[in-house]
Amino acid sequence: MADISWETDDPIVESVQFEQGKTGQWNVIVALREHWRDSLGTKVVKARLVQEGRIFDKDLDSGTWTPAATRTKAGGKPSETTMTFHTGSEEYPEKGKVEIEISEA
Repeated sequence: MADISWETDDPIVESVQFEQGKTGQWNVIVALREHWRDSLGTKVVKARLVQEGRIFDKDLDSGTWTPAATRTKAGGKPSETTMTFHTGSEEYPEKGKVEIEISEA
């Protein structure tokens, strides 16, 4: 079950999913896109996996997304990106809640 909420419509969170990597550890995959072309500057994206009383209650990672760097590839379309955040655990994050924080770089 997913519970997604946000306070802004730019960037748009296209999807959030869990995927098991080649090493057997679980990753959180987040797909983002601009609302419209040239609407965003550089953003810092942070992910946190929360599950009360479990190993997953921790900050996963952060990354920088520069939409301008991918705009030339997208032509006239809004920029998109997919970011992978590693949980560092082989245990499936059952009932885990992903919190995504997006701020100015």
